[in-house]
Amino acid sequence: MKRKLRVGESYALSTRKPIYLTIKYFSLLAVLSLMCLYAAKQASAQQAEPAAPAVADIKPIEKGSSIPDGLWNAPLTSWTATNNRTETITLDDYRGKVIILDFWATWCKSCIANMPRMHELQSQFQDDVVVLPVTYESTEIVDAFFTRTKKSPIPEWKEEFRSILNDSLIKAAFPNPNGTIPYFALIGRDGLFQGPITPIYLTNHLISQLIEGNKVEIPRLRHAPVEPLMDWSFSDNDWQLPVSYHTMLSGYIHGAGEPAKLKIDSAKDIQWEYYINQPLIRLFGIALKSPLPGQANRRIMLVDSAMRFDAHNLRNPAYNPFLYNYCYEAIHPIGTPMEKVRAQLLVNLNTWTGVTGQLVTKQIPCLVIQRKGKPKSGSLQNNEGGWFTLETIAWFLNQRYDIIVPPVLDETGFQGKVWMDDLARKGSIADVREALRRQGFDLVEENRDLEMFLLTDSNSEVEVGQLSLTQTKYGYVREEGSYE
Repeated sequence: MKRKLRVGESYALSTRKPIYLTIKYFSLLAVLSLMCLYAAKQASAQQAEPAAPAVADIKPIEKGSSIPDGLWNAPLTSWTATNNRTETITLDDYRGKVIILDFWATWCKSCIANMPRMHELQSQFQDDVVVLPVTYESTEIVDAFFTRTKKSPIPEWKEEFRSILNDSLIKAAFPNPNGTIPYFALIGRDGLFQGPITPIYLTNHLISQLIEGNKVEIPRLRHAPVEPLMDWSFSDNDWQLPVSYHTMLSGYIHGAGEPAKLKIDSAKDIQWEYYINQPLIRLFGIALKSPLPGQANRRIMLVDSAMRFDAHNLRNPAYNPFLYNYCYEAIHPIGTPMEKVRAQLLVNLNTWTGVTGQLVTKQIPCLVIQRKGKPKSGSLQNNEGGWFTLETIAWFLNQRYDIIVPPVLDETGFQGKVWMDDLARKGSIADVREALRRQGFDLVEENRDLEMFLLTDSNSEVEVGQLSLTQTKYGYVREEGSYE
């Protein structure tokens, strides 16, 4: 039975209980609706963004295949050198660009030497290409490397350096059959894996073709040989050539990397030595058991062009390994003296490469470190530098690639260390001489009879003692000749 309203009493007050029940009902309904919407959203998100795959589930991606969604969206740890901070990124952040995954490690000198070039490529193609260095190493290891490394060129590009760290996922998806670093995995703008590639093939032309979406030819990378090259070279055919005693010299083998190794096969009673895709100059050094072919200021180049044989990547970036790198292997019975093996290598090189290499003695103008007195007061500088033996300073000067330096010899017999600041180490010979003079030493220009590496383009006898030579960055050449 309804109660009548009193004068001044509102309807809401008279129906308080029904209103409360209605609010409670609609509140519960709203909560249930929100829960359903959240669950639906979560399910939708899980469907749109697959969970990151485990390393054990990753299979190497075949060349020409699409990158799976799980890998596109896998969280990756990106580290920045400038502030030692990390953030999470995905490959999907860069989808639509040419992605270059640059696999490296702090202990890999070739990786570090290649990085300035990668930064140049990134700057040149910044709108269409992204270079992502990738390493399995931790933040602590990589940061310590950048902190302690003061040498050029690292400080020059440290401001812009970043890298994916603690990686195992990407390496599992894009392994290098050679098992070496550095190497790259290329992903085209279309999301297709273009294949693994080593630095030697990563040219500006190749990148331009990928940006334009054109088809590119990338050599198939192969494992280091597990059988002799003469057998391996026929491994794509239905037959193999049985060989138990031989030497072999060939040109560049594409996709094979640059491995070198000595193996012993006791079952066959053979020792097997191979050098794959090595600069000719290095092979001459092995054959002669001498470092002189690799030292520009200790070689005499009586060839049509001294520059074309220089494989130093900074001194001669135009070097063409496809023309001037060779493969060599030798199989001998176990116990064959290495002198015979090296002698046979020298014979093969001098017979089949079109040039002849040998060690000769010639009088050469040198820079000789000599003791000149006591160090002057206030000789040490506040600039960054370090303490080095004179032997180390001589070695460093002999390895300079940016300036022409005559052979440097240490004849002091001094066993201690001297201070060499960075300005002197990287500066001119005059800067080095001044740093030494402040500490009681000098660089004196004198002639010395030195053992030199001689490379000629014929087998004819050459009287090097009578030759007039001029020094270039690539070695000594005929005074009237050209080295370009």
